Amino acid sequence: MIKFFRQIRFRLMETGKTGKYFKYAIGEIILVVIGILIALQINNWNEGKKAKAKEREALLEIVSDLEYSLIDLDDVLNTQNNNLAKNINSIKTLINVLQTDQKYHDSLGNHFYSTNSYDEPYFKTSGYNSLSSIGMDLIEDSKIRSEIGQFYSATVIDTKGAFSELRQDFHEYMLDFIRKDFTFSTSNNGQIVMRPNNYEALKVNKEYIQSLRTFLFVSEYYYNNLNDIKAEAIQLKKDIETYIKEH
Repeated sequence: MIKFFRQIRFRLMETGKTGKYFKYAIGEIILVVIGILIALQINNWNEGKKAKAKEREALLEIVSDLEYSLIDLDDVLNTQNNNLAKNINSIKTLINVLQTDQKYHDSLGNHFYSTNSYDEPYFKTSGYNSLSSIGMDLIEDSKIRSEIGQFYSATVIDTKGAFSELRQDFHEYMLDFIRKDFTFSTSNNGQIVMRPNNYEALKVNKEYIQSLRTFLFVSEYYYNNLNDIKAEAIQLKKDIETYIKEH
């Protein structure tokens, strides 16, 4: 093709048709420019397609991470043997039993053991970490990008802080009592229980009851925090899935 254009230019110059030559040269330049623009457009389209594929891949990984985190959150809140909802109920039961001077019964061993249990959900962040290393701008939609950043850089960190407070309060208010005033054993159905060494003394131990109240307050705060982050994770997952479907 280039050889063909050169031959045309050469014949025009030989015959002295300078005006036609310049018109032809301008036309040739225009064709070259158009070719370059088309090539750039195709390249941009290809790059855009690649970027969209990477965006989709990153978002699908985050959705997978959210699904994993939601399962673990539900375990900690409601499902596993010593879940947070059960522990909170046990602390309330113990406060009521001790303050109303009720007699000891075997089921209290399970409730006392619940004061020794607290757990932290695992937030899987591999998708977010991968996206951060590539660049958050890979996500074209500003709303989705903002929601993802808010969830992983703020909400998850706040929840970890709430767990740290719960753990600290357990060590400050509960651990010494558990070490000194209780014995671990196994119930008839094979469950681990915690029995007080002196139940009557424990009923009038104001410091222990106040420690239970403090631990209850922190546990309820943590429980509400986990439910909030669960709701946010569900909404984020839904928003991402809708975005992927529409794009």
